[in-house]
Amino acid sequence: MAILFQNPKKNTMYIITFLFIVVMSLFSWFVFRRISLKGFDDIIEESVVEKQEGIKIDFSAIETKFLDELEVFSPIIPTTEGYGRDNPFEPKEPEEAEEE
Repeated sequence: MAILFQNPKKNTMYIITFLFIVVMSLFSWFVFRRISLKGFDDIIEESVVEKQEGIKIDFSAIETKFLDELEVFSPIIPTTEGYGRDNPFEPKEPEEAEEE
């Protein structure tokens, strides 16, 4: 009678699944224990960030003179020629390739 061994890959899959279930059960046990000891409302109040009284905006960057020193870009002149080929994905004809 032949001795059959289980596939080692299958063993590692069983171990990974078992460890995942153990870790998730421990995590959920700690979370529910914390909720039951403190109460759900206390946990929510701890996580709320305190509101700031006011927002202060610093306008000193606008008051500096470097904005007056900036120059305007020159306008773009439209071309008088055509704007290109009808289908730019077509390969160029030999006559068009020589022109460029």
